[in-house]
Amino acid sequence: LSQSPMGLLMHPQYGLWHAYRFGLIFAMDEILPELESVVDSPCISCTEQPCLNTCPVGAFTSNGYDVPRCVEYLKLNTNSDCNQQGCQARLACPVGNTYRYVDTQHLFHLGAFVRAW
Repeated sequence: LSQSPMGLLMHPQYGLWHAYRFGLIFAMDEILPELESVVDSPCISCTEQPCLNTCPVGAFTSNGYDVPRCVEYLKLNTNSDCNQQGCQARLACPVGNTYRYVDTQHLFHLGAFVRAW
Protein backbone atom coordinates (compact mmCIF):
# COMPACT_ATOMS: atom_id res chain seq x y z
CA LEU A 1 0.00 0.00 0.00
CA SER A 2 1.04 3.56 -0.59
CA GLN A 3 -0.55 6.95 -0.08
CA SER A 4 -2.54 8.39 -2.98
CA PRO A 5 -2.44 12.12 -3.80
CA MET A 6 -5.84 12.28 -2.06
CA GLY A 7 -4.27 11.09 1.18
CA LEU A 8 -6.13 7.77 1.07
CA LEU A 9 -4.29 4.46 0.94
CA MET A 10 -3.73 3.13 -2.57
CA HIS A 11 -3.48 -0.58 -3.24
CA PRO A 12 -1.56 -1.43 -6.44
CA GLN A 13 -4.32 -3.81 -7.63
CA TYR A 14 -7.53 -2.67 -5.88
CA GLY A 15 -6.80 1.06 -6.05
CA LEU A 16 -8.96 3.01 -3.60
CA TRP A 17 -11.49 0.15 -3.37
CA HIS A 18 -10.39 -1.47 -0.15
CA ALA A 19 -11.16 -0.69 3.46
CA TYR A 20 -10.11 -1.93 6.86
CA ARG A 21 -12.84 -1.76 9.46
CA PHE A 22 -11.28 -3.91 12.13
CA GLY A 23 -8.09 -4.33 14.08
CA LEU A 24 -6.00 -7.34 15.03
CA ILE A 25 -3.14 -7.60 17.47
CA PHE A 26 -0.65 -10.42 17.08
CA ALA A 27 3.03 -11.09 16.62
CA MET A 28 3.59 -10.61 12.91
CA ASP A 29 6.48 -13.04 12.68
CA GLU A 30 4.31 -15.81 14.13
CA ILE A 31 1.20 -15.41 11.98
CA LEU A 32 1.87 -13.55 8.72
CA PRO A 33 3.88 -15.16 5.94
CA GLU A 34 6.80 -13.20 4.60
CA LEU A 35 5.41 -10.06 2.98
CA GLU A 36 5.95 -9.28 -0.68
CA SER A 37 8.34 -6.50 -1.55
CA VAL A 38 6.89 -3.03 -1.63
CA VAL A 39 5.40 -2.10 -5.00
CA ASP A 40 5.68 1.43 -6.35
CA SER A 41 2.47 3.39 -6.17
CA PRO A 42 0.47 3.52 -9.41
CA CYS A 43 -0.06 7.21 -8.60
CA ILE A 44 3.57 7.96 -9.49
CA SER A 45 2.93 7.33 -13.19
CA CYS A 46 -0.54 8.92 -13.23
CA THR A 47 0.14 12.30 -14.82
CA GLU A 48 -3.47 13.54 -15.00
CA GLN A 49 -4.34 12.70 -11.36
CA PRO A 50 -8.11 12.92 -11.93
CA CYS A 51 -8.65 12.27 -8.23
CA LEU A 52 -7.42 15.80 -7.51
CA ASN A 53 -9.36 17.48 -10.30
CA THR A 54 -12.81 15.89 -10.01
CA CYS A 55 -14.03 16.87 -6.55
CA PRO A 56 -16.61 19.68 -6.98
CA VAL A 57 -15.32 21.53 -3.91
CA GLY A 58 -11.61 20.77 -4.23
CA ALA A 59 -11.54 18.82 -0.97
CA PHE A 60 -8.57 16.74 -2.16
CA THR A 61 -5.32 18.52 -2.82
CA SER A 62 -1.66 17.65 -2.63
CA ASN A 63 -1.85 19.07 0.92
CA GLY A 64 -4.38 16.45 2.01
CA TYR A 65 -8.11 15.92 2.45
CA ASP A 66 -10.29 18.79 3.67
CA VAL A 67 -12.94 16.65 5.39
CA PRO A 68 -15.07 19.54 6.77
CA ARG A 69 -15.32 21.09 3.29
CA CYS A 70 -16.40 17.74 1.80
CA VAL A 71 -18.99 17.05 4.52
CA GLU A 72 -20.45 20.55 4.32
CA TYR A 73 -20.90 20.16 0.56
CA LEU A 74 -22.53 16.75 0.95
CA LYS A 75 -24.95 18.03 3.59
CA LEU A 76 -25.94 21.12 1.59
CA ASN A 77 -26.13 19.48 -1.85
CA THR A 78 -28.17 16.32 -1.40
CA ASN A 79 -28.87 16.03 -5.14
CA SER A 80 -25.21 16.34 -6.15
CA ASP A 81 -23.44 13.64 -8.15
CA CYS A 82 -21.42 12.87 -5.01
CA ASN A 83 -24.56 12.07 -3.04
CA GLN A 84 -26.22 10.21 -5.91
CA GLN A 85 -23.23 8.23 -7.26
CA GLY A 86 -20.58 8.37 -4.54
CA CYS A 87 -17.35 10.29 -4.15
CA GLN A 88 -16.50 11.68 -7.57
CA ALA A 89 -12.79 11.93 -6.81
CA ARG A 90 -12.62 8.29 -5.75
CA LEU A 91 -14.64 7.22 -8.81
CA ALA A 92 -12.24 9.16 -11.08
CA CYS A 93 -9.24 7.03 -10.11
CA PRO A 94 -8.49 4.58 -12.93
CA VAL A 95 -6.77 2.02 -10.67
CA GLY A 96 -8.85 -0.95 -9.56
CA ASN A 97 -12.02 -0.02 -11.48
CA THR A 98 -13.14 -3.65 -11.62
CA TYR A 99 -13.12 -3.74 -7.80
CA ARG A 100 -15.36 -0.71 -7.27
CA TYR A 101 -18.04 -1.10 -4.67
CA VAL A 102 -21.56 -1.57 -6.01
CA ASP A 103 -23.52 1.69 -5.85
CA THR A 104 -25.57 0.72 -2.80
CA GLN A 105 -22.45 -0.21 -0.84
CA HIS A 106 -20.60 2.95 -1.89
CA LEU A 107 -23.57 5.16 -0.95
CA PHE A 108 -24.08 3.32 2.35
CA HIS A 109 -20.52 4.11 3.45
CA LEU A 110 -20.75 7.68 2.15
CA GLY A 111 -23.93 8.20 4.20
CA ALA A 112 -22.28 6.74 7.32
CA PHE A 113 -19.34 9.08 6.78
CA VAL A 114 -21.60 12.14 6.59
CA ARG A 115 -23.66 11.09 9.62
CA ALA A 116 -20.49 10.63 11.65
CA TRP A 117 -19.75 14.33 11.23
